[in-house]
Amino acid sequence: MTHEEITRKGMTREEMVEELEAYINHIIMAHDCLCAYKSILKHHTYIISKLTLH
Repeated sequence: MTHEEITRKGMTREEMVEELEAYINHIIMAHDCLCAYKSILKHHTYIISKLTLH
């Protein structure tokens, strides 16, 4: 986005940077949550496989 487009929307560069940083932080948090969920699923799958073998 150009400086003119940002200015036309009434946002300063600093405000745009803040918006982008917040957006990136949300993406990082979502990624971390998905990784944790994947780890939990792997662990539960392992436990269930051990229980069904006995």
